[in-house]
Amino acid sequence: MHCRVVVLLVSCLIIFPVKGSCSESAVPTALDPARLTWSELSYQARKLLSSVQIDVKLSSLPTAEAAKELINSAKGIVMEPKDPEVFTVGVDILIKPILFHEVYLQSKGWFSPTTALALQRVRMRKGFKDFKKTYRFTDRGVFRQRREPKNSQEASLIPERWTEFRKDFYPYDDMDQFACRTIMEPSTILYVLATAEIKESGNPLNLCVFDKKRLYLVVIKPGASERRQVVYLEKSAQGERQKMETVEVVPLALKSEPLSKNGKQDKFSFLGFEGDIDILLEKSARFPVEIIGHIPAVGTVNFKLRQMRMGNNLLLEKERKTAKGIDCQSEQLVSKKRLDSDPGP
Repeated sequence: MHCRVVVLLVSCLIIFPVKGSCSESAVPTALDPARLTWSELSYQARKLLSSVQIDVKLSSLPTAEAAKELINSAKGIVMEPKDPEVFTVGVDILIKPILFHEVYLQSKGWFSPTTALALQRVRMRKGFKDFKKTYRFTDRGVFRQRREPKNSQEASLIPERWTEFRKDFYPYDDMDQFACRTIMEPSTILYVLATAEIKESGNPLNLCVFDKKRLYLVVIKPGASERRQVVYLEKSAQGERQKMETVEVVPLALKSEPLSKNGKQDKFSFLGFEGDIDILLEKSARFPVEIIGHIPAVGTVNFKLRQMRMGNNLLLEKERKTAKGIDCQSEQLVSKKRLDSDPGP
């Protein structure tokens, strides 16, 4: 797979929660996939006798192949990929709490590499209250398909054979009021941290992110850089090496709040964490070396990077292409055809 360098000035990715036009409410920023230095990350944490492992993997595939994996929506106009390729971010989380069931969480998000616009997300949980949920992003909201096992016998089967099935649609409440021109899914935040311009003690990143049933404003505030010792296994095309060194990191404080106060107020979830999260971002290579937050059934834990795979090998094209800007209104990458068909179970 060949690499390409893409430099794209993306207007309206960074969102401020005020009324007004795109130009009034957003500070232009740049998502540059050439900044991406990693493709896989692995974190571990222990607290008393509990343990948690988080594995993250970035991948890409041609748009034509990605389109086959995206479901239709019973409402709205679906977001369609417009780039030559679609990026995916997969997250596997294994939680082994001391007093509760072992739980395996898995998610996969499809998104645009030039805007971070969410196309689709799949979430699955096994071990406790099993489910598989598929979210398709549209211009008006998010269409969700949910599957669950009817009983313990079904729980042992693959999710496609679970018979409890339902569909829901979650409209974007007050989307225009908060000038949300780009809607993301939570795991894509890691990609934004790797490809957006982040300056220590600089302006916060303000992102519109859909999680579970509602939109959230996610604010990521950079602090002053500091030095931190790291120990992890680095993998690359040249082989493996154990790294033990002191690096410069930028502390990031991630806070979130729902953009709608209607209904049950669930906490925003990112990589299994709920609520406020602290991240130490390696300043030059732009990957988190530590993540601190609260995980249900375990408590507040400090995750440290244990393993990473270096290399920006995700992009498909060879030639360098530069896009000088994207019109605010055209950033919503939508289909011209409204999909009114029922996708069925």
